[in-house]
Amino acid sequence: MVLTDGVVSLRPPGRDDAPRIAAAVQASLPTLRAWMPWATPEYSADTALEWMDGARAAGRYPFVILDPGGDVVGSCGLQNPDLANGCVQLGYWVGAAHTGHGYATRASRLAAAHAFDPLGFHRVEILVSVHNDRSRRVAERLGARLEATLAERLDVRGQWHDAWLYVLLGPPAR
Repeated sequence: MVLTDGVVSLRPPGRDDAPRIAAAVQASLPTLRAWMPWATPEYSADTALEWMDGARAAGRYPFVILDPGGDVVGSCGLQNPDLANGCVQLGYWVGAAHTGHGYATRASRLAAAHAFDPLGFHRVEILVSVHNDRSRRVAERLGARLEATLAERLDVRGQWHDAWLYVLLGPPAR
């Protein structure tokens, strides 16, 4: 399965993507480390494989983000599905060398659309540290509604951050 808007493409990560994911993480450590606890100097192809296996085992929907040339520029995914309430969380990151091209917004739009149809979720939530302006801007460009500020919701490298909860709603249930 490949999702595309003609500029970026999303697909589930394959085992052969692990070295490219690890390289993107390593090249982006200065920016990723601020927000992503998993982004460490030790991140390797084996770490990427563990992420893939763990995501699938937990019922998540991971994707690699590919630029127009087919290079891995980051990942996004649907996680923490609440099937009883039709809700899922959307997360995303793009490597430092690929920011400013709209890839995170485009990829997130594709992932959210996939959450609504065919997966059948009604609500897509995006949690953003109140200090993470780039991630906030992605949520806003998606048209997500700011629903709440959650006190001390995210543990970012041992520091509690308040988080904004942005929400996209799918079509009304039939």
